[in-house]
Amino acid sequence: MSKEPKPVDWQAIGPSARMESTLNYADWKLTADTNDKNEPSRYKSTGHTISDAHSIEEGGRTYQAYKDGQKSSYYLPNDGAEQDRLDVQHKMFRVLLDGKLGLAPVPVDKPFHVLDIATGTGIWALDYAEENPLSRVTGTDLSLIQPKRTWVPNCEFIRDDAEDSWLFPQKFDYIHLRAIASCFSDTQAVMKQAFDHMNEGAYIELQDFVAVCIGDETMEGTGIHRWAQLLNTGFLAMGRDMLRATRYKAWLEEIGFTDVVELRESMPTNAWPRDRKYKEVGRWATLDCASGIPGLSTRALPAAGLTPEECLRVVQQALNDIHNRSIHAIIPIYIVYGRKPFAHESK
Repeated sequence: MSKEPKPVDWQAIGPSARMESTLNYADWKLTADTNDKNEPSRYKSTGHTISDAHSIEEGGRTYQAYKDGQKSSYYLPNDGAEQDRLDVQHKMFRVLLDGKLGLAPVPVDKPFHVLDIATGTGIWALDYAEENPLSRVTGTDLSLIQPKRTWVPNCEFIRDDAEDSWLFPQKFDYIHLRAIASCFSDTQAVMKQAFDHMNEGAYIELQDFVAVCIGDETMEGTGIHRWAQLLNTGFLAMGRDMLRATRYKAWLEEIGFTDVVELRESMPTNAWPRDRKYKEVGRWATLDCASGIPGLSTRALPAAGLTPEECLRVVQQALNDIHNRSIHAIIPIYIVYGRKPFAHESK
């Protein structure tokens, strides 16, 4: 008989537990579908793998190794499974945002420059460029896993580290960042560089997860709840605060952005909600989590102090739970955008 996982160290996961206590599940206003048949997801990913030569292999996955092949400071994989997951996540966000790519009131009736930081597979940048042909879209990432030749002439991709000094020759009218909680050691510094490289009146928009699970009594003591707690412990040990999205609004205002708006959304971990839109979001979220949980855990759970055997057990319990529609859990999503003021507004 295999031994039970060690008890959760509630002192070690204090920040995550405190965050859960400030997020009231009732505020998200999702009602469970009592007639749900718990059928499996009907969707599958069909992405294509694009290999990046600047990668290293670890634990059967590949990770970016930009800058002289040194071990990555970005802790998620860049292999085919991860590329599929990013495309699935993109679809989930489009359903969540009612088909929109962003919520900032960006004018699109004139030529303008758009920057997509941490573009991943480039799917957001390609969609934006295709839907806004007057724009010029640049997608940047540590990994070159985007299409080499795109069918969208107003979109380009470059390898770039957003935490280095920015060298773009142009200023931007819209800067987009999504799912970046694990990306940067200093998100505020990235925001400041964005501010300095934006035209007056330009918008920045961040769409990000808060890596906690909140829910009703069905979530207490579950594997997905424990996994989220331990994930935060591990990422904190590696210098990444996965709860930072709750502070984006304050940070943008401190830097000098105006008209800053914070919106909160919900990602149910599966199709348990009654609401048709959130049921659809949940179906895509199940696919996202099914690939994302192992990828996120490869480095984070050992950093949280778990043995390889304990990591496997925690991951498997979490994977089981995301398919269990009797568990009513959600992961909060924060959408925050703000505008760079015009010179006359700053005086």
